Amino acid sequence: MRRHHLPLTGSTQDDARQAIATLKPGDWQVFTADEQNAARGTHHRKWLAPANLNIYVTFLFTFLKDQHSSLMNLPQVSAFSVIELLEGLGFYPQLKWVNDLLLNHKKFGGVLCESEACPQFKDYLAVRVGIGLNVNMPAQLLADINQPVTSLLIEGGRELDREKVLNLLAVKFKAHIELLSEQGFKPYYEKISSRMAFVGEQVQIHDYLTGTVHRGIVLGLNSEGKLLLDDGSQVMELINGSIIPSMRSLK
Repeated sequence: MRRHHLPLTGSTQDDARQAIATLKPGDWQVFTADEQNAARGTHHRKWLAPANLNIYVTFLFTFLKDQHSSLMNLPQVSAFSVIELLEGLGFYPQLKWVNDLLLNHKKFGGVLCESEACPQFKDYLAVRVGIGLNVNMPAQLLADINQPVTSLLIEGGRELDREKVLNLLAVKFKAHIELLSEQGFKPYYEKISSRMAFVGEQVQIHDYLTGTVHRGIVLGLNSEGKLLLDDGSQVMELINGSIIPSMRSLK
């Protein structure tokens, strides 16, 4: 896995996009930075990315177009690679479907997946998976963010070696994406289901593709990784959206 590192960049996601023309099938590249000044999450939300505190990484790789059904599961499996890694370090994160990472119902990380045609290889897509994790971020830097947020430092009471965590993440991430490519979502269904936040709770889900807001109780996932939501009249299967929990769920 070839690594490209910058002390300061706009976004590792944009850095990876500029390297798509250099990709070959089976190639893996990783882009990291100590600081980002134009970091973003899903739906172009801003992400606070100060220097020398957190992990800012984008993985760039190829994915066969005929495995398009597994592309939907990339955010979940990517998030699971973080969850599994941190469980080994004594943390117990949950997945806020579809791509947010929580500790004690507070966000500490997220995943951004983007794909596009790989012009030099018609059978492949170029996939960029960006992962941002609040590692050693102190409480005072998070105080002004308008949602419940935290860091591994706050939750664990100790600083972590960012480079060590990043290296462990790279190994786990590559192994899980390769397994997803080979076997689909089946190996992950139970593992991810058991680590889902807000199961059994009343939520709203904002579908950004249609602008629709769905309300209901989260039942979990189906075998394809779609979210099951009971709206009182039917069980809906959703493929994207942002969960907005009730205030009671955050207490």
